[in-house]
Amino acid sequence: GGSTIEGSKHFISAGSDAHGDFNFMSKTHWLYGDHAIDNALGKLTTLVYCPSGMGENGNAVLEGLKSGRTVMSDGPVVIFWLDKDSNGRLDPSDAGIGDNAEIIASQSLKFQLQWTLTSEFGSISNTRISIYKGTRNREIPIGTFTPTSFTGIRSLDLTDYLPASIDGYVYFRLELETSPSGSNEIFHCYTNPIWIKTVSGDIASPTPGIPEEQIPPPSLGDQGTLFLFAATGNSEKIDGAEVY
Repeated sequence: GGSTIEGSKHFISAGSDAHGDFNFMSKTHWLYGDHAIDNALGKLTTLVYCPSGMGENGNAVLEGLKSGRTVMSDGPVVIFWLDKDSNGRLDPSDAGIGDNAEIIASQSLKFQLQWTLTSEFGSISNTRISIYKGTRNREIPIGTFTPTSFTGIRSLDLTDYLPASIDGYVYFRLELETSPSGSNEIFHCYTNPIWIKTVSGDIASPTPGIPEEQIPPPSLGDQGTLFLFAATGNSEKIDGAEVY
């Protein structure tokens, strides 16, 4: 037997607010003595997708945390979703960050990728969005994308990376890395995954019970890239995020 996929997925999250330390913390080094480092507890925060707001007593935030509809960021933001209805917008019929979806083997696997940052966190030329694919045993980088604008949205076709076997499945996640021109500071955003299962049949529906040992957990890693996506420059604003 096995638990449902919802009980088997694992999510990443960050701390809370670090403004009390101005995003720095003190540290003592045997050679340099007391000094400040850019690594304060809580500098990396968790952003929760709440399209209808925080809800009464923050219930929507808590549900978003529970469901993994979150990204970790210390400035820039990137999200993505499986655009089931191909309308280019994230709506209830789509599979967003933290969700799982079934895809018929003959279907295409098309995501929408959306990002936003400011010059405070990085220059466009120093910004890179990396795409990762995870299986039960490992995670590999499958691409990198260099934006041409501070804010934008573009399509991402990952059909070639669907599991080869029926009932096999994978996850996809994103990392954004950027730095301001002439600075050694590096800012990041990490998404939780979207889990995809390949099925046979005529319809794609929410995944039923799946053995827990088959669910690949998300992981983080500084890995290389295999190819470069072309960029588009459509401007969009990322709405519906609450900082936790």
